[in-house]
Amino acid sequence: MSEDTSPAITAEPPESLFHTTGTDHITLVGSDEKDTTEFYRDVLRMALVLRQPNLDNPDATHLFFDSGDGRIVTLSSTTASPTDWHGRRLLTEDPEGPPASASQPLLHVHV
Repeated sequence: MSEDTSPAITAEPPESLFHTTGTDHITLVGSDEKDTTEFYRDVLRMALVLRQPNLDNPDATHLFFDSGDGRIVTLSSTTASPTDWHGRRLLTEDPEGPPASASQPLLHVHV
């Protein structure tokens, strides 16, 4: 039988040269602005607290939702054809259809 080399699961922070005290926000890549807003605001009941242009992709909008405790989840959404956050079109099986794969569902974590 082999020895378990998996990392221990613990609430104690690991030894590291870099330590965080929390996150400011986490940004995900959403679908179009309408569907993203309807899902996070209307289904998950998160308040939409800010909408601004995405500074990385002028075709996208940066949506800020309050997750319920003052912590923010943000989504980069676009009404244009499916692109990554640099504005490059994602690979598709059918040029008129949805992306074959989401190459970057997590955009960034702001600590």
